[in-house]
Amino acid sequence: MCRAWPARKLGSVGYLQRMFQLNASFVALAMVVWVGACKGDAPASAPSASSATAPVATAPTAVAPATPPPAATADACKDDRDNQGIKACEAACAGGNMRACAIAGVLHLTDDEEAVADANAAPLLQKACAGGDGQGCHWFAAFYRNGLGGIAKDEAKMKETYARAGSLMETECEAGSQVSCAMGGSLYSGGAEVRADPAKALAMLKKGCELGSPGACENVKKLEAGK
Repeated sequence: MCRAWPARKLGSVGYLQRMFQLNASFVALAMVVWVGACKGDAPASAPSASSATAPVATAPTAVAPATPPPAATADACKDDRDNQGIKACEAACAGGNMRACAIAGVLHLTDDEEAVADANAAPLLQKACAGGDGQGCHWFAAFYRNGLGGIAKDEAKMKETYARAGSLMETECEAGSQVSCAMGGSLYSGGAEVRADPAKALAMLKKGCELGSPGACENVKKLEAGK
């Protein structure tokens, strides 16, 4: 059974405004992220420290995944996520699973009280991004844009992090992550955070749709209708 967002969050106007501030395309991204969670877009393998590349302003080198953590660790994070838990994902994150770090960070954003959500999420998303998780980079870039969670506003780092997110999610999409296909395709189609690439966006969204993301399918229709 898919996890539901807590009622206190859905009923909080201030919370929704903050999430829109975090990411201008939050509604679409939230849809593909949580549909992906329900479909079982499991935590990705953790890249090795030697393979993680420093952020660059344009076309960063994709980080190749290394040896995955034990299956039980990844499964525990996935299962606990469906039960609205965070501890298992944080434990998997501590064990080197960067996708688990990203999941835990997003869960803090959606489940924590507003006063502490950003501060709790920031270090997990930063770790996920530094470790080579594209989805983590995408969420963390918004912290640089808005100066949240103790992270200072920094436009240059924001752009670098979005560029890194796009490159990493392209690799993750090729490896079969429907969420990365949908998020990455939306990123490249918008042109606000990175340079628009309609061909790449459409290819990623089509793959995300094929993998089962309704959000990606909807965006494919919009892109094709706009031709």
